Amino acid sequence: MSEINITKHAMERYAERFKDIGTMSAISWLSASRKEIITEELNKLFEYSDLFYSGELGKFDVRNYYVKDRCVLVEKDNNLITVFKIDFPVPNSGVRIVVDMFKNEIERLMEEREAAEDEFNKTYSDFNDTIGIIDSEIETLKYKIELANSKKESLKLQYETDEKEVKVLDKEINFNIEQLLGNTQLKKDAHVLRNIK
Repeated sequence: MSEINITKHAMERYAERFKDIGTMSAISWLSASRKEIITEELNKLFEYSDLFYSGELGKFDVRNYYVKDRCVLVEKDNNLITVFKIDFPVPNSGVRIVVDMFKNEIERLMEEREAAEDEFNKTYSDFNDTIGIIDSEIETLKYKIELANSKKESLKLQYETDEKEVKVLDKEINFNIEQLLGNTQLKKDAHVLRNIK
């Protein structure tokens, strides 16, 4: 790995957590010569560390987490931003075994998550395709409803037109009958004919 920029915060945490210097004392303990030594130590730790996780963790944004022995190094944008100790109640010789165990479990879970996410994306894509088809069917049905309503209105209009034509024909028939029978005599008898039961 290439050298990394070491932040002041990472140096202070390293002095506090790995050199057993108290928090307030860590700041004053970091003289120029000590900063150089700590920078070299942290660069060497980082160089031989293994990346075990890259991503969001808790409330923190995307960061890279490296581990070397009991030291976890947190890097973001090529800056070492902090370090902390792994506090497993095991001897130093067992730390690597525990770290590897967790690292393997994290890798397994991340692979499982990736497979689940791939399945979700495939299913989501299938859902979107199906939703698109259903939306198209809905649009087609809307047009069919509009067409059916237009046909219905057309039939109503045709019925009304046919009904009016029949009424017009009835009036023409009546007119012609009245003309044939003589209009004045029919009118005289109409009053009498209405009252006969």
